[in-house]
Amino acid sequence: MDDSELIRKRIEKVFREVFSKPSFVFSPGLSAADVPEWTSLQHVRLIAALEKEFALQFEFSELVEIETVGDIIRVIEQRLLT
Repeated sequence: MDDSELIRKRIEKVFREVFSKPSFVFSPGLSAADVPEWTSLQHVRLIAALEKEFALQFEFSELVEIETVGDIIRVIEQRLLT
């Protein structure tokens, strides 16, 4: 498994924990509009959990770019793999 796959698996784990859904269907195109439980409060919890998992702090400019799971993957990969 390469670094990108490991990052995606860790992101998927965080999503399942934050949304309390072990069978969470995880895909890059997934957005808050697709998940009824993905409220503004859950979004804050998700961001905080991702920051903790990856020991990073998102920049404001990164946060405004995030609309889908794919955006989250891209931002984290840019931070960790470049």
